[in-house]
Amino acid sequence: MTLLRKSASASTGHVLVSFFLLFFARISFASSDSVFLNPICKEPTTAAIGSEIGLCVNSTSKSLQPAVWEEALYLSESRMSPFLLRVNATAEEERFCESLGLQKRTVDFGECVLKFLGRVPKAGTEQINRQSDQLSSTPNKPRTTEMEERFCSAVGFAKGTTEFGECVLNFLGKERELTKSLEGLRQQSADPSPERTDGGTGGGTPSRRTSDRGTEKANQLKLVVSPSQPDANGVISLVIATNSDTASLKINGDEQGGRADGRYSVRRFVQVGENRFEVVATDRFGNTQRQIVSVNREVTQVAVRSQPLDPLRISASRPRDAVAIIIGIEKYRRVPAADFANRDASIFYDYSRRALGIQPENIQLLLDDKADAAEILRAFRAWLPTRVNKGKTDVYVFFSGHGLPAEDGKVMYFLPYGVDKDFLDRTAVTQKEVVDALQRTNPKSVTMFIDSCYSGQSRTGETLLASARPISIVAKETSSFPANFTVISASAPDQISSSSPELRHGIFSYYLMRGMEGEADGNKDGQITVAEMQAYLAERVPRRAMGMNRTQLPQVVGDQTRVLVGR
Repeated sequence: MTLLRKSASASTGHVLVSFFLLFFARISFASSDSVFLNPICKEPTTAAIGSEIGLCVNSTSKSLQPAVWEEALYLSESRMSPFLLRVNATAEEERFCESLGLQKRTVDFGECVLKFLGRVPKAGTEQINRQSDQLSSTPNKPRTTEMEERFCSAVGFAKGTTEFGECVLNFLGKERELTKSLEGLRQQSADPSPERTDGGTGGGTPSRRTSDRGTEKANQLKLVVSPSQPDANGVISLVIATNSDTASLKINGDEQGGRADGRYSVRRFVQVGENRFEVVATDRFGNTQRQIVSVNREVTQVAVRSQPLDPLRISASRPRDAVAIIIGIEKYRRVPAADFANRDASIFYDYSRRALGIQPENIQLLLDDKADAAEILRAFRAWLPTRVNKGKTDVYVFFSGHGLPAEDGKVMYFLPYGVDKDFLDRTAVTQKEVVDALQRTNPKSVTMFIDSCYSGQSRTGETLLASARPISIVAKETSSFPANFTVISASAPDQISSSSPELRHGIFSYYLMRGMEGEADGNKDGQITVAEMQAYLAERVPRRAMGMNRTQLPQVVGDQTRVLVGR
């Protein structure tokens, strides 16, 4: 029943096998001390398992020796059924236990495999693999080095024991620490002040005093402290090993008590920075050893990953009498690139369909070299009037690219693909030209989303103007927009409209579209007003820009109560 309680979380099959094992074990003890023919050893499957760990000692007779069975029963009750051993054990554990000198088909071998199950290093530790040439040519040798074995032998653990194996695992791959520890052990074993048998009066040969047993024990007491690396919560494990029966162990003065095997594993919290632990061990003879170890905890910066844009998060709006002109220019012919501007425009095409309810035939999309000055003016002056019903159609304009003021700051330009910054008046499109073209169509409303700035810099901070003027050029134009216009722009005139390599979009464009997905709906009524979008952008955009050591605050002009998104 003990085993049944310990195996409650195991599968039903494992419980039945364990119960079966214990049941026949009890019968064997009650019958006699003679060899007992166990039914488990008759079954081919269970017999193969039993013979591996020493339960079925004779594969021919399939018999079970009571002495072996009694030890196996102890393992079953105190840990888990030995029959479950073969279910989870791998070749690594078996090779490891064989290397300790334990023979297969013995209970000692089974206990070793149980003890180290899942702890033996698998193939992949480069440092150990590089030292594989130093190992014995024995096929079953585990990936340990001579250094670990020398150290564990010096500490006092005998080969062929699970304690020796535990020591090897604890210090695997810590060559530098072990080298220092071995040197310390050598110094401890040396007698710094040999005494003479004649009391120091001369004539005698130096020898170690055999009558002072405390001194001899002091030389033999060994202490090894191995700290783990801090986990995410700042918790470490101090694995402490001595070769003696300890009466006391203190960690920074905190008493841990004595232990017969002199071995400890203690969890401690470490703060950021260097942490020192003084470990003092005292054996039952009163001999003391002291060791100080340092653990350094570094702050790990975890980048906050942003979700990619996904217009499918938006419930498709019903078709509306609406038109959109979408322009995105990343790769300019003569000026620095506007990073990710064409991605901004490309994906806004789908947001205009799902969030704004605009039909595909009423969307004009101009990207990169298709967005030169002639094509932009043609879209506003020739294509747009054919799609607008006077007083009924809502018009949307999305522009992602460079903007630039004239050198006197009085005129603001949208920069088309082929712009020449030395001839802006001939190769660029003024903001006034666009507004006038929109107004002439007499639409119901106009909404403009402008991911551009007029600071004289690109999205990455490069200077667009050739003249030696200050980097930030404040546009002086203060033209007012018609009453039915709503304009939401990426930044103030003297700020950079930034792009983010992580987002792979302009910061303004990214959060504009995330807001349209529903994040800007502050009161969760299914509609997003101009005021709600402004509040959302004013919170998200500056925070992201601040992480790039920049200042960027979106600007809004227009009716704050107007509904941008929603039925």
